Amino acid sequence: MKKSFDKPTILFIQDGNRRWAKKNGLSVADGCRAMAKKIAFLAQTLKSEGINKVYICVNSIANLSRSAKEVEEYFNAYLQVADFSELKIRFILKGDLDKLPSQFKPLFDQFTQSTEKNEDFTIIYMINWSLLDEIARISSKIARAGQDITPKALLQAADISEPIDLIIRTGQRHRLSSFIPLSGQFAEIYFIDKLFPDITESDIKKAVDSFSNSKRTYGL
Repeated sequence: MKKSFDKPTILFIQDGNRRWAKKNGLSVADGCRAMAKKIAFLAQTLKSEGINKVYICVNSIANLSRSAKEVEEYFNAYLQVADFSELKIRFILKGDLDKLPSQFKPLFDQFTQSTEKNEDFTIIYMINWSLLDEIARISSKIARAGQDITPKALLQAADISEPIDLIIRTGQRHRLSSFIPLSGQFAEIYFIDKLFPDITESDIKKAVDSFSNSKRTYGL
């Protein structure tokens, strides 16, 4: 059974920014700035493909153990993506927002509120997001509500409740690094063997085309 899907729901794991900076003799801050520009470019390219939103993996719980300076550089860069785009992008936050560094909570709140009415494209930032942490959070939530913990209840309470069709990862590493959506059990996985700041329009379009030409049987 073969079916064409023109507009997949995409989760993007953008990896390789630190290694790109080191390879080019640049600072982590330079790598973060390049990342912000490339996220804006990604949005523009997906928009040209008729796709109007993307989930972006910002950081895992483990990433918070990096130096405070590096964590700060990355979060600041995510706040700057709109500065590099001609699109009016709406930004939404998902994940374990309680673990945001305290100085960034008001900044991200103001940032998302200021983009609420934007309609050109939507970027959903997956912040402090890791599979086991998410399962623990939503299981506790369901249990507090006195409900049974069932697959249906888990999906309804998940950070990403809609089905993820395509997971794209850059960075030359073929793993998901705990960025595993509960709603992505039938997702196609596509690896771009380049560091994120190096990806091109062609790379992005090939990833989308690979999904459009895939066979989807959903285990049947």
